[in-house]
Amino acid sequence: MNKIELLIFDLDGTLVDSRKDIANAINYSLKTLGFTEKDVGTITGYVGEGLKSTMYKALDNAHDEVLDKAVELFRNYYIIHPVDHARLYPGVEDFLKNSSSIKKAVLSNKDHAICVKTLELLDVNRYFEIVVGGDNYNCRKPDPCSLIKIMEYTKVPKEKILMVGDMDSDINAGKNAGVKTCAVTYGFRKRDELEGHNPDYIIDGILELKNILN
Repeated sequence: MNKIELLIFDLDGTLVDSRKDIANAINYSLKTLGFTEKDVGTITGYVGEGLKSTMYKALDNAHDEVLDKAVELFRNYYIIHPVDHARLYPGVEDFLKNSSSIKKAVLSNKDHAICVKTLELLDVNRYFEIVVGGDNYNCRKPDPCSLIKIMEYTKVPKEKILMVGDMDSDINAGKNAGVKTCAVTYGFRKRDELEGHNPDYIIDGILELKNILN
């Protein structure tokens, strides 16, 4: 394997355990619009393909007018409450501190402004060359277009890139861009779901990346 020069990380479920904050923002929207609130586990199962997709599922396939209002409510609430409960997963800060020789980026389907604020409030934004959200290029994983933009920005060839994430959309975005992929089992999806998408690597903790890089 070519030596990895760039790690591209998903955010939620990979670097940050944000399940409760996402659920709180979704439930704020649901409650405001008169819908029944849902538990954290159910909402976590909806996450992965961007806010509109998540909200559509949470609203039980409501029509566009209600969906648009719910998305607006979510954004207004979540930008104020992105890390009320969110925390870095074990080992994340240690890994970021001790891998300065490797370029790093964040690629999320979440809105860019919320990604940046989350990283700033958790005090890890300085470790990343670039942060790309789902609204930067109107392109969301598993579409590889945003990953390709990161590749162009960092000038790292695809043979030297590893995409790290906790969902099938991360794995498939990496595969669609022609880069190596690493699935993490501690996030929003279970190991058996991830194995079905054939990532190049599967790890149970972020510090296991050291074994891949070495």
